[in-house]
Amino acid sequence: MNTFPQELISIIINNLRDRESLESCALVCRSWYAPTRGPLFRVVEISTTKQLSSFHDLLIEFPHLGRLVRFIEFIEIPLASQGDVLAAILRRLKLVEDVMISSLISEPAPGWLDISGSLRECLVATLALPTLTSLTIHHWKVHPTYGDIQLLLSRGAPLRDLELSITDSPEDIQGDLDLARTSRLEKLAPQPACPRKVRPESFVCDFAWTRSYHSLEFINWIQDPNCVLDLSGLQSLTVTSLYSTFDFAAASAMARMAGASLQRLWLEPHIAPGMVEIEPVDVSRNTSLQTLNFDSVGTVKLETDPFCISPPEWLLSTLSTIKAGTPLKEIYLSFPICVPDNPAPATIRGWNYIGWRRLASFLSQFPDLEQALIVTSYTGNMTSEPFKEMMMQELEQFKDFLDFKVEKEE
Repeated sequence: MNTFPQELISIIINNLRDRESLESCALVCRSWYAPTRGPLFRVVEISTTKQLSSFHDLLIEFPHLGRLVRFIEFIEIPLASQGDVLAAILRRLKLVEDVMISSLISEPAPGWLDISGSLRECLVATLALPTLTSLTIHHWKVHPTYGDIQLLLSRGAPLRDLELSITDSPEDIQGDLDLARTSRLEKLAPQPACPRKVRPESFVCDFAWTRSYHSLEFINWIQDPNCVLDLSGLQSLTVTSLYSTFDFAAASAMARMAGASLQRLWLEPHIAPGMVEIEPVDVSRNTSLQTLNFDSVGTVKLETDPFCISPPEWLLSTLSTIKAGTPLKEIYLSFPICVPDNPAPATIRGWNYIGWRRLASFLSQFPDLEQALIVTSYTGNMTSEPFKEMMMQELEQFKDFLDFKVEKEE
């Protein structure tokens, strides 16, 4: 017999965060189960085909549970074979707010024509739901014309947060043939007029190109007046890369389109050996920028320059495009350095730190800075304390809000 007031039961359940505790509460008795249903089904994570099938069967038997789901994640699901099951689930989520779909990473990325017709129809219908505000699609093979993205997002006007992890098809050699024949990539035909545009506040774009010319296709699409994406009101932009590529030109194009509305910019490039001539990202129009993150992955070690202790030139050049007076409050910089093995402390103190002086000169232009974190990583053997001391000498005037770390990569 239940001796707790229903109000107290609801308070207990609403303060639980882990699913195991919620499931235990649901089994106590009938009066505990009713207030537990909402929190239990509010967030659903499906990461196996068995879970996908079980949740599908549950919604078939108890369709009212679908109206409780607000956030759902399909993680590493083989869309080509399980698309109809996934579609049947989405069709029953009438009040969902956040959808994340990630196809199986161990398989080639699927494209629009690789998934079932029912899933295509259901995705378009889901994007038309007035409750949906966030969409994430990972490991997606985008069509060179971006017609698939146009069709999908043309129904997604309420979206505030959008994340796309896109790649191309290694088997599609038509672009290679065109490039070899003409030495340039033909501009794509203009997109048809889009009556409804998506104006996200946050956009995360993860590129995994196997061919560099696909960057031009993306830029042609994103800058087309009829592109379904309108970035003019964008507040947060994240651009990352897989493999050994980073689309600096695309990042610049999106930053320019966002203009003065952009407040947060996160760039996570994968810099591979041999990438010497790298164009900076142009952020000169982002005059409302408050938070800046550069998280560089990879190595700067090159056969022609095996020694590099300064911030990367592309990073310094990018920082130089930020206009004085921009209300920058937070900055995070992470990049690798390349040092000789076992340098003596005296040798370390004698190195040329001009690149760090340039960084200090940049930081001095922004009196509103409240927090700065700089993380450098290196391989090999080095006593890091002398290097850190020299860095802090160059950045002495910012010691009140600057945190500097030197980390050894194993």
